[in-house]
Amino acid sequence: MSVPSAVKPDPAPPAAPKPPRRRVSSYLRSLSQRRRRFYIALTVVGGISLLGFALNFGWTHVQSYRFSRWARFGEEALARADVRGATLWATRLNEIDPRSLSTAKLLAVYTEASGSPDAVFWRARTAQLEPGDSAALFAWARTAVRHGQFTVADRALSVVPEKERDVLAYHSLAAAVALGSGRPGAAEPHFEACVRLDPVIPAHAIDLAGLRLRIGDPVRAEDARRTLEAFASQGGETRILALRALAAGLLLQERDSPGALAAARELAAQSSATSDRMILLEALQ
Repeated sequence: MSVPSAVKPDPAPPAAPKPPRRRVSSYLRSLSQRRRRFYIALTVVGGISLLGFALNFGWTHVQSYRFSRWARFGEEALARADVRGATLWATRLNEIDPRSLSTAKLLAVYTEASGSPDAVFWRARTAQLEPGDSAALFAWARTAVRHGQFTVADRALSVVPEKERDVLAYHSLAAAVALGSGRPGAAEPHFEACVRLDPVIPAHAIDLAGLRLRIGDPVRAEDARRTLEAFASQGGETRILALRALAAGLLLQERDSPGALAAARELAAQSSATSDRMILLEALQ
């Protein structure tokens, strides 16, 4: 019979190790180093950002100063009728900021002074950069009329607010657009408004009488003729304007050829303009 072996007792659980002090101090040291590196990196990034902001602000300030200075030089060149100088400064301004209002204004004045049709584009750009400015819209329409672009002028006038249309600039331009577009009947109310708004200037009454002489019924045409003859009895520019309207109206009516010829001869004697000489040639034919 075998003797049972003695039962070994269960080993005692190992005691929990004490946290070593070296590990804690090393962890704290690495945490401090990481924090120090973070603050250093934050300082570097902040310094670079601040430097970039300062450089950008300084460069913007320099560009703004150069832009305003060159714009002043361009305006002075235009005032001196220095086309070459105005072209130089306008080109530089356009290179810096082609969408600037100052650039558009300078180029509009320069191209208009040089007689370029590009003035219509720059007047339109100025009006676009100054939304709601009636003066810019009137300048756009006036330049378009000068270059015979009546559709563009009509578009510019259509943007003028209703409350700002009952002024002399609007009605005179609208009358010119109506005449240039072949709608003389639409020009009459605008000429009437010009006479109402500025009755002192005889040119408005002469324009209205000349229009009525060309398109009015016989009674109104005869009344317009008497009005023009009364203005033609005056002197200076008023006489020339009245003779021009009288001769052109009588020629268009084809009712009084001797009267048209007499008015055309008197006009040619008073004015040396080529257009007035052409009226005389037409009357002679």
